[in-house]
Amino acid sequence: MPTYEFCGAEPREWDGYVSSGGTESNLQALWCYRNELRARYKLNDDEILVVCSEGTHYSVAKACNILNLDQLVLNVVDDTRSIYLARAAMQLRKKVASGVRALIIVFNMGTTMFGSVDDPDGLLDLTATFELPTRVHVDAAFGGFIYPRQDHLR
Repeated sequence: MPTYEFCGAEPREWDGYVSSGGTESNLQALWCYRNELRARYKLNDDEILVVCSEGTHYSVAKACNILNLDQLVLNVVDDTRSIYLARAAMQLRKKVASGVRALIIVFNMGTTMFGSVDDPDGLLDLTATFELPTRVHVDAAFGGFIYPRQDHLR
């Protein structure tokens, strides 16, 4: 299983930032990861790609614009709202071929329009095949209190 690094946390551990709302959190996460990827891997902004589903809050697009990052919006299956992985694979291959060298993935824990919760396993398995530095942010502004992780309580 691949290890995913986070800004300042040890592998397989967590870190975070507490903010007043989803827009600020999304901007902060992308800013943190962009700066860390720049410093650690000596990347330019055009080599870093933000990946999210079409249900992602528009604040991610605004943050990408502010931070000068390219955004890849992945299609979802209409009836399940899950990420269309076959199409995502094609889109990602094109981006990597055009010079992308790192990924920032934004998953949703409850989208504003549908309440959709992204399943990270499929997309993380797919992106691991590219062997690129990958950072993960979960936008839980809508579902963070509804979908708590409870396996630690057992």
